[in-house]
Amino acid sequence: MIGAVVFDFDGTLVDSNAIKRQCYDDVFAESPDAGPLIERTVVDFPAFSRYEVIARVLEQLGETPDRLAKRTRELSRRYTTLCEERIRKTDDFDGVPETLALLGRRYRVVINSATPQDCLRRVVLSRLWHKHCDWVLGGPATKRENLQHIGKRFSLRPREMVFVGDGDLDSEAAKAFGCHFVRAHPSCSEAPVCAELLIKRMSELPSIIEQFSTVSQP
Repeated sequence: MIGAVVFDFDGTLVDSNAIKRQCYDDVFAESPDAGPLIERTVVDFPAFSRYEVIARVLEQLGETPDRLAKRTRELSRRYTTLCEERIRKTDDFDGVPETLALLGRRYRVVINSATPQDCLRRVVLSRLWHKHCDWVLGGPATKRENLQHIGKRFSLRPREMVFVGDGDLDSEAAKAFGCHFVRAHPSCSEAPVCAELLIKRMSELPSIIEQFSTVSQP
C-alpha cells in the first residue's frame, strides 16, 4: 500500500523554473559578463544550491577571496527574496490544489524541495496548501535525505512512497532512495527515462497512485 505522496515544488506544483532562472540574472544585473557564467553553471552543475551557484559565478567574475563569502550571502539573500516574491504571484499548474486535497484525504502528502525550508514553508502557507500537507521539507538537506526523513517519520518503507517531480534530480533521488517516481511533464525540458510514468496534468495522478497501491501489496 502507498502511505505517502511526496511532491517536488518548482516545476511540479508551480510553474516557477523560469522565474528562478531569471532571478539569477537580476541579482547579477550590475555585472554584464555574468549571463553566460550563470548559464554555464546551472547547466553544468544542476545539483548546486543557489548559494553554490552564486559563489561560483562571483569567483569567475573575479571577486576577491576576502569578500567572496560576504558577497555570496548578500546576493543569496537578494535572490531568495526575489524568488519568494515572484513565486507567490505565479500560477499553480492546473488541478494542483484539487489533487492535493483529494490525495490528502487518503495519504500522507509531503512537499520536498531544494528551496530553503523557511522560504518554502512561507510560500506553501501563502497558497493555503498547508491544509492538505502533512509536512514541508526544503534545503539545505538533499531531496534524497528528505525522502529518508519522511520514511522514518511516518514509518514507511521506500516502496510505500511515491515521489512526483519534474526533473532528473528528482528521478535520481527517488531511484537512490528506492521509492516510486512519477514525472510531472508539463514544463520539463529534460528527456524522461522511457520506463518512467509521465503525467501532463495533476488530475491524472490519483489513478496512478491507486495503481501503485495495488502492485505494492505484499
